[in-house]
Amino acid sequence: MKGPDLNKKYTYKDYLTWNDGKRWEIIEGKVYPLEFGNDPKNMSPAPGRRHQEISRNIVTLIHTFLKKKSCSVFEAPFDVRFIEDDFSETVLQPDISVFCDTAKLDDKGATGAPDWIIEIISPSTEFRDKTVKAFLYQKHGVKSYWLIDPSTESVAALHLMQDGRFDVPLEYKEGNVPTMFDGFSISFEDIFSK
Repeated sequence: MKGPDLNKKYTYKDYLTWNDGKRWEIIEGKVYPLEFGNDPKNMSPAPGRRHQEISRNIVTLIHTFLKKKSCSVFEAPFDVRFIEDDFSETVLQPDISVFCDTAKLDDKGATGAPDWIIEIISPSTEFRDKTVKAFLYQKHGVKSYWLIDPSTESVAALHLMQDGRFDVPLEYKEGNVPTMFDGFSISFEDIFSK
């Protein structure tokens, strides 16, 4: 099979057979293309330069902080599989994910919720990142979820509360953004530097 039919439901087993050169995510069986850009006719299967700069900056800072600690940081493409109904119907590729439970990691990526997910939104992914993925990450117990908007140079940070729901997003437009790790924050200058 070259690629999925957007009108059908799929599992991780199906996902492994797609060889169309594009990146895909499956959310509760429904397939979504991971494409970037404003014009659906001219979308690229890879994120743009600005997206990559921001991702590189953050991954470098997190990786440096986590050295000699039990947590690990990964950047897309990296498959994160959520278990649904005895088999995985949800496969995501968060831009950045941090896992502190190494038992969730395997040769194909990871199974189960990362502790921290960061999505760098684009016009084509913004709605899904803010709604569908936020609900899914909350449902599976992701402790911290950041949404970074390169167009406004802002960060929205959501944290899982004891009742299992995300709190109201904390919006940051300057200064330092505190992380889920005590004593570790990331400055706006570091996030958005070119």
